[in-house]
Amino acid sequence: MGFPHVLHYWGVRRVISALWPVLDVAMVLLYADFYSQPDCLESPAQALSAARSALRVLTSEQACERLATICSGDVLHQLQSEVAYLVLEFGVERPFSDPLVWACTTVSGLWDAHSTP
Repeated sequence: MGFPHVLHYWGVRRVISALWPVLDVAMVLLYADFYSQPDCLESPAQALSAARSALRVLTSEQACERLATICSGDVLHQLQSEVAYLVLEFGVERPFSDPLVWACTTVSGLWDAHSTP
């Protein structure tokens, strides 16, 4: 029994969770894009798929620009440092293109758009 199952057991209707540990910056970008999708409540699987696709093709420069619209101060600096780490460590311009980064999330539960969260 996993944590999402426990949440469902105790009455939580909707859960978006990560299946394995991932850098915070990837999750911030993924969830920000997920929740900006107009259909995230009606079709969470589609919204998650769109957010994953957007994350996969994001360049490090685009990621840093996007982060500046989401957060500020020390949090922004820390997340931008994680982007720089990914670029240096893996030597790629699209640091979120690896499935280990973008494929870690899943949705579960009852997704009736007319129900309360």
